[in-house]
Amino acid sequence: MTLTRLGGDLMEPVAGVIAEYNPFHYGHAHHLARTHAALPGAPVVCVMSGHVTQRGQFALCEKHARARMAVAGGVDLVLELPAACACASAERFARAGVALLAATGVVTHLSFGSEAGVLAPLREAARAMTDPDFPAQIKAQLRGGLSHAAACQRAYEARTGQPAPFLRAPNNILGLEYLKALHALGDPLIPLTVPRLAAGHDDPRPRAPFASALFLRERLSGGLPVDGLFPPGAQAVWEAERAAGRAPMRTSAWADMCLSHLRRLDAADFARLPDVTEGLEFRLAAAARRAATMEDFYRLTATRRYTRARVRRIALRAFTGLTSEPDTPPYLRVLAAGPGGLNLLRRMKQTASRPILVKPAFVRTLGPDAAHCFAQDAHVTDLFALGYPNPAHRTGGSEWTTGPIILPAP
Repeated sequence: MTLTRLGGDLMEPVAGVIAEYNPFHYGHAHHLARTHAALPGAPVVCVMSGHVTQRGQFALCEKHARARMAVAGGVDLVLELPAACACASAERFARAGVALLAATGVVTHLSFGSEAGVLAPLREAARAMTDPDFPAQIKAQLRGGLSHAAACQRAYEARTGQPAPFLRAPNNILGLEYLKALHALGDPLIPLTVPRLAAGHDDPRPRAPFASALFLRERLSGGLPVDGLFPPGAQAVWEAERAAGRAPMRTSAWADMCLSHLRRLDAADFARLPDVTEGLEFRLAAAARRAATMEDFYRLTATRRYTRARVRRIALRAFTGLTSEPDTPPYLRVLAAGPGGLNLLRRMKQTASRPILVKPAFVRTLGPDAAHCFAQDAHVTDLFALGYPNPAHRTGGSEWTTGPIILPAP
């Protein structure tokens, strides 16, 4: 295997990815295949969100099942991105994911998909956005009522004098945040981007065999066929979860509970949540009183400035009690591993800069920050369980009794 020079040291290359795999699909399989082609023989470590997602929703199915899909699809080791970091802005999501990959001490590269497919324009934009004066330029654009993403694009175009339509693409936007996070953390990993193919981020139409995660979620939630659009390994996991009564999750199970909780909050309660600024708390409190459904709440609150995804994150954080988030995740929580992942874990015992959490009970030895982070995840999991189709699975406490999925060699 070719060695990679990182920080002055020669290391065996290990690819890192940050994903939700909600669910794992052919686009993800393509990304992993291209990553393996770029780094032949390199194992892959994935930092994956658990039961809540960056768009402010509960995941389609249980996190260990999604981690099993990932290992079946070519990932060697799956680590969890804590809920407070997963249900967060793109900037905080990216920074926490990069920090966890770097903390393993074995990951050398960060591989991500993008519509651009090349690093040069993304790197140039990331450099501009990390300049000290750029936040003031964004604020100037925000005063015109633009969303944060649109304000970034306008500020960058004003700065360079060049149109930058690539800054509208969702995977490019997240890629920029990864590059900014790498810069902020001292460039601990080498970036690598893979062009996204066929179906777009939220494309409602499949382009076989590629289908967006949104299309698959809608089909699977409705019990509709996804023949030819779901990798066999992922589909086998899904069918097992459905047969066990753990899928598809009943999204309606949380809606009235969430709205009920939001109605208990006043503007001061909303103001304590991340991403609630500039008087948004009053709009949120008024919407909670007026809305008859969660869809009403989103409609009454979202604007060009405050996107629907941001409002969904605020609502979900309020409902699940994610009122704070760690600056950096306090441990490396293992969700699943294959044989290559077990080898990486043995190496990480010597290289990791944060504790490795395999058995949940070990968190009790890690101090108050780790205990708080784990307690938040445990609470999210207990609420998530209320969406299982089979009532037998809706009991609480599973975060403390569920260990990682260890898969044998095929």
